Amino acid sequence: MNAFLCNQMKKVEINDRQELKDYLSESNYSSCEYSLANLIIWADVFNTYCFIFNRHVYIYFSLVDELLFPFGKGEITPEELHEVSQIFVSNGCAGRFAHVPPAWKEKYASYCTPFQLIEMDESSSEYVYRTECLAELKGSKLSKKRNLISQFER
Repeated sequence: MNAFLCNQMKKVEINDRQELKDYLSESNYSSCEYSLANLIIWADVFNTYCFIFNRHVYIYFSLVDELLFPFGKGEITPEELHEVSQIFVSNGCAGRFAHVPPAWKEKYASYCTPFQLIEMDESSSEYVYRTECLAELKGSKLSKKRNLISQFER
């Protein structure tokens, strides 16, 4: 295995929560895959590893052999993704990125042929809610949730 992977990758654990939280706060991804709780809770199931490269956090789900589109500080370039993808490919992995924001893919469409990108499903953003929104359940968007709670209480 490539020395980079051996030296840099580590299993995602509860002790990583603050560092992951800091890097996640630099990104504005609304997919549930970018939820700190999900990353930690599902880490053992998906055999999840993380590493920091160029001020970006890369998450590798070894169970499904996919890299989560990176998050962190500054712009993520196609050259950086290609470099990381090649490291994984040279170690017998797919080197593909999942949950790529559509705007990023559109911006860099002509540069993305050397590696596989799986676009982020915009409908997944419904799954993650702000704590305040769930606590208060205000607005028409959350009316179904209020109804379900009322049914349960009855």
